[in-house]
Amino acid sequence: MKKNRKLAAIYREKLNQLEDQLTPTNKNYFDDLRMYMSFGGLLVDEGELNAQLYQMATDLIAAQADGITAVDFFGNDPKGLADSLLANTTKADIKTKLSLVGSVVGVLWLINLISDFSSSGVMKISLPQYLLSGLLGVLGVAGVFGLLKWGIFKRQKKDNKLVFFGIFLILLLVVGGQLAAGMLLVDDGLIEIFYPIDLVLLSILLIALTVWLIKAGDPAFYPMTMVLYVFALIGVVRRLNAAQLLTGMFWEKWFSVIALVLAGVAYI
Repeated sequence: MKKNRKLAAIYREKLNQLEDQLTPTNKNYFDDLRMYMSFGGLLVDEGELNAQLYQMATDLIAAQADGITAVDFFGNDPKGLADSLLANTTKADIKTKLSLVGSVVGVLWLINLISDFSSSGVMKISLPQYLLSGLLGVLGVAGVFGLLKWGIFKRQKKDNKLVFFGIFLILLLVVGGQLAAGMLLVDDGLIEIFYPIDLVLLSILLIALTVWLIKAGDPAFYPMTMVLYVFALIGVVRRLNAAQLLTGMFWEKWFSVIALVLAGVAYI
């Protein structure tokens, strides 16, 4: 799977370089084609998919040199072309599919865990809440990607508005579902985690988060990660406070407020 990801990343970088050589009209056509195949190809072999797109871009550049446009070369039905190519692309293996689902669920569970660490008193985890949270996350991501894919080749403003409204509605349902699960299932299937096991678990999560951030190497993740680190720091103080190792009004209330304000100022 690592080899496949490396191959996909190589072709992705080459594709970005090739697209700069296209004329504006051809680039718009190919961008739509590439985006549609990327959204529709989440469950296919990414390395093979990017290799196909790379070959198509190479052929288009050669045709462009002879004055041939993307529409002339590929036809005026890019959606049908993309669907045909996706249908004949090797499907992703079970590890890749599980990794995709695991990434979505993992991020949501990490946020929930750090939130639970930040709560006062003994740390409590509701298993039904976590299961529902993961399910909502997977369904939400699938819905958003499906809408984005549907809207790529839609040119009318009303279609774009439908996509925007649909994504907003999905996000609203996911967030609302998360909040409802937190309120309705907060006392169901509880697991209590006492000091110092709670701090050990939090330390493991922070190490895993740091390793993942270093491996990803993408600045786009930094703002979200910074927020998680701040909540984790608040969680450490709350755990120590629950164990009566840090006491007083400052640690119980004001530290959390100050940490969040400083994090907000640093982010701005």
